[in-house]
Amino acid sequence: MNKQLTYTRWRVDAGFTLLELLIATAVTVFLITLLAVIINDSNRIWLQGLTQREAHSGARVMRQFLVADIQRAALPADFQQRRANWVEAWTKYRLSPSGGAPLPTDTNSSPQFLLNQPNPHGSGGFPEYMNPGMVFLGGPSGSGGQPGLSAEFGYFVKWSTPAGGNGTSATLNRFFGIGFPKDPSSSSYNSSSYTNYLMYRSPSAWLSKSIVDAVSPGSAIDSRGVLLEHAVALWIRALDPEGKPILADASGSATGYSFDSRQGYSYTNAANVLVRMPPPALPSAVELCVLTLDSKAAGRLTAPLNTYNAVNPTNFNQEIVAYRAGLDPNVDRSLREFRATVRLLNAK
Repeated sequence: MNKQLTYTRWRVDAGFTLLELLIATAVTVFLITLLAVIINDSNRIWLQGLTQREAHSGARVMRQFLVADIQRAALPADFQQRRANWVEAWTKYRLSPSGGAPLPTDTNSSPQFLLNQPNPHGSGGFPEYMNPGMVFLGGPSGSGGQPGLSAEFGYFVKWSTPAGGNGTSATLNRFFGIGFPKDPSSSSYNSSSYTNYLMYRSPSAWLSKSIVDAVSPGSAIDSRGVLLEHAVALWIRALDPEGKPILADASGSATGYSFDSRQGYSYTNAANVLVRMPPPALPSAVELCVLTLDSKAAGRLTAPLNTYNAVNPTNFNQEIVAYRAGLDPNVDRSLREFRATVRLLNAK
């Protein structure tokens, strides 16, 4: 009997089912998403670290220069005699029955301490410099010049626009010069020969634009005088021995944010007694606030930020808050504040 063997051929088709494809796709999407989150978090942490390093670096630079220079501010060597002369003239002025005696002033040359003075004289003035928010002072040279020679320092915020006109930048500038007293009204005055001289004999003509431009950045953007990049605003006010803002000079005239050591100052002490500090006189302390932008936000600026109107030094904090409230929220979030109260070592 013949047996017929029957063979069945099986065919296996290779491939994935729809369910398998869906699972693989979901796993891939999950891994890509997870990787994106990790990269985004890493980038955010890196940017935060960069911003913190910028803030710490800026604070370190300002303590090293701005705070140190203000702390060491000095008066002319003969300030005691000049004070005595002013007191004598003030007594005559007060005792003059008809007011015929002139109001005493001190027109001494550098070094002096000038804070938030009106825009200086000269062609063009200082339209690109924030004002108030300027301080110029005399102090030990530290380097350069002759031993014991006084140097002149200045700090101000300046906005600049690149030559192409695209974007804008702000810097905190440091003026530094070694010079001798020179009266610009003299017929022999030559601005090109005295570009390192600052405090003039006349309080109304204390600085020229050409002198600042010779030491700090002028119309062109370069690194001369730049202390800190992305510094957009500077507030600074003078304080009396009671820690209160100085509001009047030695004669009682209101000064607002301005301060001129050649005019002295007056204040009310803890015993509610009016005290006059004859000129020349340094403030007991200086309070300052510098606002800086992080580099990322600064690179997106297309125009200078709104200028601020500092009117009353008793509203120091409120004015800073009001200024920040008027900015774009994205800009405000990128701002960092550096604050300091600096005691002047040579204040009497």
